[in-house]
Amino acid sequence: MTFSLFLKHLGLLSAILLLLAFLMTGMRLNHTLFSLYALGVVCFNLFSIFIFFYGYNTSKSDRVFSFNNVVLASFLIKLLMSIGFLLIFEKLFHPYSDDHIFHYILIYVVYTVYEVYFLTKLARADYAD
Repeated sequence: MTFSLFLKHLGLLSAILLLLAFLMTGMRLNHTLFSLYALGVVCFNLFSIFIFFYGYNTSKSDRVFSFNNVVLASFLIKLLMSIGFLLIFEKLFHPYSDDHIFHYILIYVVYTVYEVYFLTKLARADYAD
């Protein structure tokens, strides 16, 4: 997978998630909540770009388990990021319902599925250096 194709897919994915966040919060006119969701999407985008480059470099490595370590570490870090966003949200806004949790679960699942997709493409790619 090329970096430009990766960025196109990531941009489309981000636009869809931001549209869903807008639809989820727009009916309640809660711009602060939408901003927090958007910040989560931006953080996950930056993390995905980092993982792409790190996965690209380790996929060409001679060490067999380096790439697997990248995959496992990224799952754990994304999970911790989601929990961190939830804790920050709880601390700042003291919500009366747990509706906001759905969006962070959605972000985590969507980015995890996309990450598995592009890391699989990187792992199977034949690079002639």
